[in-house]
Amino acid sequence: MNAETLLFKEGIFDSMGFVQLVDFLESTFGISIDDTEFVEENFESLRAISHYVQKKMTMKMA
Repeated sequence: MNAETLLFKEGIFDSMGFVQLVDFLESTFGISIDDTEFVEENFESLRAISHYVQKKMTMKMA
């Protein structure tokens, strides 16, 4: 697996795993994920998740 691996298409995450991921991200980084942000482009790979979290952290700091 690398940063570009498609997590859902490769079967690495299922719906329960996604719920756990969201909980982890919110509690670890102190961010809140809005319903409108649950789109594939934000969570499809490790790189996408990292970019999304960085964006949320930047918005939180502003």
